[in-house]
Amino acid sequence: DAADGALRTDAASLAQVCDNKSLFFTPRAAHAGVDLFYQCRNHLRMGGRLCVYDVAAGAGVPACDYDNGAVFGATTTTAPGGVTTAVPPTFCEKYSAALRVSNRALLETVVTQAFAALVAPTSPVKKFFDGTQPPGSTDFTAAANAAAAARLVEHLVTFFGPGLGCTDGTIGPYRGAVDMRVLHQAMGINDAEFDFFNDGLVGVLLANGVSAADAAPVRAVLDSFRAQIVAPPVTLSATTAATTATRTVSVPGTTSTAPPTTAAATTTTAAPPEVTTFAFTVVQRSAAHPQTGAAGAYFQTYAVNGVEGASLALRAGTTYTFRADNACNHPLYISTSPRGAGSPPPPPPPPPPQ
Repeated sequence: DAADGALRTDAASLAQVCDNKSLFFTPRAAHAGVDLFYQCRNHLRMGGRLCVYDVAAGAGVPACDYDNGAVFGATTTTAPGGVTTAVPPTFCEKYSAALRVSNRALLETVVTQAFAALVAPTSPVKKFFDGTQPPGSTDFTAAANAAAAARLVEHLVTFFGPGLGCTDGTIGPYRGAVDMRVLHQAMGINDAEFDFFNDGLVGVLLANGVSAADAAPVRAVLDSFRAQIVAPPVTLSATTAATTATRTVSVPGTTSTAPPTTAAATTTTAAPPEVTTFAFTVVQRSAAHPQTGAAGAYFQTYAVNGVEGASLALRAGTTYTFRADNACNHPLYISTSPRGAGSPPPPPPPPPPQ
């Protein structure tokens, strides 16, 4: 990390970080929103995503869930010994090719059609889009807010694109809110409303000829956000005090005694201390790794604190220890390329045929 905050991404110029040596990384505010990855200097796509957030201490670092789509999309993978196995195309790859459209055009069509159904007069989720709930929110259905509606579509496309394997370069990075819990907590979305939204998106796919088998993994991606979006039930975890005094309620011509009231409060548990030390080991790659199936992916991969290809959320200004508990044929470094091995990212794909 140079004095101006620029990252040194030339792997050949970096010291060997391996064999129980450590890399100390203090991300800066300038790194927030920058595509960063931990990678192996010698082999392709062994690493995972680093998300840097410029948030205050104690504010809680949001989840780091995606790989920016840059790691999906291979059609074959080669295991040790040269045995090549076909890898099924992703949703974006298959249907963009079949319809001869870009990944962006594909997802924009799906989202736009779904939006029309979600804001229909009888839709139970219309209230989340027309400014009704929460009160004072943006009415995306109003003609005057067309620009805001376009931004909403853009956010949905860029948010879901990576998880659907959109890799042709037409979908940029997600620029919306990172923490889904914070974004949706004021909406009070319940399970039925969450399911209606997902049913609407998948319904558009089925109506446009997508097979049920191909729609199933799309639904799985959507459903994976249930815990972050659906509002938890309101419960009182502990009663801390009770008052037994009666209250006198007076109305014209009468006086009555109201029943006793009980004052209750919830107890809170302090958040666990933030993890700042990560142990990197090398394991056999499995389907659990987010880059499995990507072009040239090595058959082994990093596990971070035991989690294969873990995405790490880092707070700007905090120093993190990356301890490389692996042999020196897999030296660790930080890169702006999702490919690793000191290589630059591949050139952009050619424009789609007209």
